[in-house]
Amino acid sequence: MSRGRTARARVAHEPRRRTSGVAPPHRPVDDAPAWAVTMPVVGRDRVRVALFLVAVWAVLFAPQLFSREVFTAGDARVFRPFSEFSRDRWLATHQRTFWNPYVYAGIPGAPSLADSRPQYLPDAVLDLYERVRPSRVIPLAAPLLAHLAGMLAMAALVRRVWGASRAGMAFAGAVWGLMPELVAPFSDGHDAQFVSASLIPVLLLAIHQLFAVRTAYLALAATSFAALGALFVLTGHPQLVVYGAGFGAVFALERAWNSQRLSRLAWLCAAALLAVGLSAPVWLPALLYSGASFRGGDGAPGITPAEVSRFSYAWRDLLTLIWPWAVGFGESTYWGGLAGSDHPSYVGSAVFLLAISASVRRGAAVTRLMLIGFIVFGVLGSLGTTLGPAGLALRDLVPFGERFRSQMLWMVVAQAAMVLLAARAFAPPPDPPGIPRAAWLLGPLRVAIGLALIGPLAGDYAHAMLEARPGDSPALALLVARAAGLDLIVRSVITTSVVLLLWTARSRSPRAPLAQLGLIAAAMIGLGSVSLPILLRDRGPITRIEAAPEPMLASLGAREPAMRVFSTRRVPSVPGAPIRSARDVEFYSNDWIRWRAHALGGNHGALPAIWRPMGQETRSFGALRALGIGYVSADSGAHWSADHFEEVHRDPQEVVYRVRGALGRAYAASAVRQLPEDRDVLAAMMAQDFDPARVAFTTDERLAGEYPGSADCRIAWAADDPDRVALDVEAHDRAFVVLADTWFAGWSARLDGAPVPIARVNQLARGVVVPAGRHRLEMTYEPSGWRAGLESGAIAFVLLIVAALAATFVALRGRRAQSAAPSAP
Repeated sequence: MSRGRTARARVAHEPRRRTSGVAPPHRPVDDAPAWAVTMPVVGRDRVRVALFLVAVWAVLFAPQLFSREVFTAGDARVFRPFSEFSRDRWLATHQRTFWNPYVYAGIPGAPSLADSRPQYLPDAVLDLYERVRPSRVIPLAAPLLAHLAGMLAMAALVRRVWGASRAGMAFAGAVWGLMPELVAPFSDGHDAQFVSASLIPVLLLAIHQLFAVRTAYLALAATSFAALGALFVLTGHPQLVVYGAGFGAVFALERAWNSQRLSRLAWLCAAALLAVGLSAPVWLPALLYSGASFRGGDGAPGITPAEVSRFSYAWRDLLTLIWPWAVGFGESTYWGGLAGSDHPSYVGSAVFLLAISASVRRGAAVTRLMLIGFIVFGVLGSLGTTLGPAGLALRDLVPFGERFRSQMLWMVVAQAAMVLLAARAFAPPPDPPGIPRAAWLLGPLRVAIGLALIGPLAGDYAHAMLEARPGDSPALALLVARAAGLDLIVRSVITTSVVLLLWTARSRSPRAPLAQLGLIAAAMIGLGSVSLPILLRDRGPITRIEAAPEPMLASLGAREPAMRVFSTRRVPSVPGAPIRSARDVEFYSNDWIRWRAHALGGNHGALPAIWRPMGQETRSFGALRALGIGYVSADSGAHWSADHFEEVHRDPQEVVYRVRGALGRAYAASAVRQLPEDRDVLAAMMAQDFDPARVAFTTDERLAGEYPGSADCRIAWAADDPDRVALDVEAHDRAFVVLADTWFAGWSARLDGAPVPIARVNQLARGVVVPAGRHRLEMTYEPSGWRAGLESGAIAFVLLIVAALAATFVALRGRRAQSAAPSAP
């Protein structure tokens, strides 16, 4: 061994001397650029970086933090009503709510992740949570705190992985916090997606710590990872949880290889299993629900390629990584490959060029290749069906990938890897960050393309846009072309600045530290110019997403809960908002939950599969009666057949009809006919002579027959709660009682306390055979997997507490032993 290597090894094994917060003197190294050796990171520097990131975060979300504003666009109004209803019921009755009875004919609420409240907590803890939850002070406090944690974790991560300077830490944290792919979905109401994306760096940092700590602290690091991993699953978006876990698994293998601590993979696996057990009350019911939803179960081979294609990037969408207006910016000007978009997947010239620069530097080959590989895989994965069979094959490589439709979410994980790679440009040698000579041409080239788009190429751009969106006007297409050209010219200034700053930063110039600060500023300006307008545009007071003015139809539905209501009005579900698609009308509003009206409509991301073919049934008068509909509404100019509909209210905005011969949600059918398949049932329900009081259709041959007691069967409601329905039934002979609420796994029935089977009739309703006499028929709902998930979570929690106590004891004993050991000379 050479003398130099021996000296370095001796220094590496010497105990670190404590200082009083003063950085040790750093002597310039002759073969290193100045910026790599003049930025030591000590305790005070970490505090300064943290304060800087907190300031960036506070400015970014100032209206939400200091004015109690929320985001009001997109799905912000969709996800709140059921959570509010669930919370209100808990506070009033101390009953958990798993079933949503107010939209469609009832759908699972909690297992479909429509309710983010931690209902898995014990009663006393759930009570305490409701008293101290951060949203009582700041409505969006929980996701905002998760985002801040992600920014701080990203800063710490680049220090641990690369040894980045304080400027590198500030760069990574600020860039991650400003990433449009995080904040734009948040402004659109997708809180779970925002939380999952934000926590990815937290998960990676916990993995790194497990491989980096001394043996005495290994158990403590493992239990910390288990707790953070469980939090990642409990609060997250299922698709991003799987993608983030995949990134974490690859990162763990890289950490194990680089640290030469492969045995610690066993600790990681044990901690991951503990996290899986802790989070079982959420993921197990959600997994079982997804198997019966239209997103991948009930005999179907997952999401169809046609559905996936609506959420897969086209090749041209990838240009938005460095050019926000490449395919329009969003909404009415977007002409990329997605079904629609309101933001570009922008990372900016600074991050993009720094990532390229860092990827060609020598050293850390395994880490570089790991990040580059994940970026490539993530970008290709986001293309989805654009890649054809290869894209579907990539989807099938991912666990549960066949149940995920939003392939574009791969871009979030790819961008996390890109930020990590870019931050390497702020790390010390072995060699300074390289910069290809061709990079100097990027600025002038972008100016030239921008000028061409404003001038001679505007028509070509407009033609491409009109081919992608034939309904747009040529004038709008030309306007978008010129806006894209102007945007490219402006971005060229940032590109040229980044190239110049990066060249200065890799030099021996005394201005190199300032160049690092310039790189941070350039990256923040580029990303902020996209993210800040979106956040400012979509903000508003919480009153803006509260219930719209109650229509007469909802008032009648709330007054007569035994009837279901059905709106056909072409009015916007959000007051004052334009109707851009069929899903923007009153039928799809979730305000029915706030109005406490049992409606046929509503909005849900993943309906049960049995609902998928029901679109045409509302055209059949017999099917309307079978679904329990008692009132329908139409626009003010409507005049419906008096044979079937009796007008009960008319005003300038709304006409309300009562369905003649309405059966309500509970009735009896005199006969049950068995048909071969569900499509035959649907066809029979569409027939003009279909009378649900005379006959119900099923695919179960055991139910077929006559039920003479149904003709004069009397049914009275005894209870009508979300998760419990009770009916008093009296009939002189055998009757078949139909409850026109959705049949779904998890519902069970008892007749006079004895279990009885529930049959699926009329495609989605519940049917029960009731013998002659007077009986109490009761149905209750408990999500599939809920009880098993709770038991698993309880056992895992006990194990976590025991492991944490043992790990703390071991860590403290190791610390005392280290303090008592004599210092090395």
